[in-house]
Order: sequence, then structure tokens, then C-alpha cells
Amino acid sequence: MGNMNKIITLPNFLKAFMLLGLIITIWGCAIYNVRQVKVIPMNDWEFHTTKSNIEVALNLNREFNKEDESYPLNRNGNKKSILPVHVMVINDGPAEVLVKKNSLILEDNETQYKQIEFDDMYSKLSFSPLGRYFIWAFGISLPVAFIGVNPTFAVIPGILVGFVEVYNAKQSNERIREDIYSKSLRNSILHQGDSVNGFIFFDVPMDKQSNNFRVKLRLLYNDESEILFEF
Repeated sequence: MGNMNKIITLPNFLKAFMLLGLIITIWGCAIYNVRQVKVIPMNDWEFHTTKSNIEVALNLNREFNKEDESYPLNRNGNKKSILPVHVMVINDGPAEVLVKKNSLILEDNETQYKQIEFDDMYSKLSFSPLGRYFIWAFGISLPVAFIGVNPTFAVIPGILVGFVEVYNAKQSNERIREDIYSKSLRNSILHQGDSVNGFIFFDVPMDKQSNNFRVKLRLLYNDESEILFEF
């Protein structure tokens, strides 16, 4: 009976590694995996119309959902005031058409929202290698002390994980940079039968992203005349 009532205690180093595993679960690692965007059927886009043999479709990615294959980012952009707008333009007419990303306007009854430039998008999504190191190397010593473990037992593996996180952050930042560039809509000249699609990212606060937006896209013909699409 005495043995059954004996309290089992764990070694300090085991407690430290258990705590380290818990912190990894809560904080996560600096990992960014590129999402392959699935282009949905044209009729399923939020805005879709054809005018003068030019077909335009727009889709506003209002909510981050890891299961949604149409969402372009691996991180939740909505919380960072990023509203991705997917744009598709198909030219079925004989005249050349110029598509310029700065010609897309997103607005509601109160505000005309700004497009997020490439460097600002990168700043919003990228990881701080130095910050990740200090979180892991020293950020766990205080909570460890509260459970009665010598912080040295957690700081040492924390420093090792910190170096790994610096590497992960740098690698992930490269993937983020390439991902933003590859998915952004590019200025394009469309000949008959050509198409272009890509994302334009707007600076829209999270509490505004469910608003009813008005969208305008102005395209140019090669003779500098314009065609306006309004949704």
C-alpha cells in the first residue's frame, strides 16, 4: 500500500523538455509553406462579367481558411489588415488590352483602400530571426522557474532551438518573398486569346473586411481609349 501512495517525480531535465514541447505547441515555429492556389471556375468568383469581348473576374479572400485552396497566403493575412483580391482578365477581342495593377480600386461608403506595396507586404508577413532567437533562448527561463525547475535545464535546449529558429525564419522569409512576388498581379499587355491572373493586396482592417465593397477596374486599349468595369 505504501508503494501505491508514493508520489512519482520527474527529473528536472525531463520537466524542462516537456515544457519546451508545450511552448513549441503554443508559439509554433517560423515555418512558411507555399500554398498552391487553385483557380476556381469563373462562375464561382465573387464578381464576374464580360464587356466588349473582355472577361473580368474578381474574388475577395475575406477569411483565412487553411482548407480554402483559393486563399494565397500560408499565414493569416486578415489579422494583419491584408485583404487579397484575386484578379482574372481574359481578352477575347482583336485589340490589345493593357492591364495595370494600380488601376484597380477597392472602396466602401467611407474609404478608398490603398494597395499594399511589395516591401510592406513582406514586412507584414516575414519573421524576425533575432526575435525568434530571443523568444526561444531566454523567453522560456521565467516560466520554467515557476514550476521549480532550474532554468539552466531549459535555457540550454532553448538556445539550441533558438539557433534552429533563426535558420527557419531566414528560409521562411525567402519563401515569403518569392511567394508574394509570384502571386502578385503583374502589369500585362494581352493580345487576343491571352489571359492574366494574380493577386492585389489591399490594406483593409480586419473589422472592415466583411463590408460591401465597390470595385472598379480600368483597362486600356492600345489606342489609349479606356474600358471601365464596375462591380
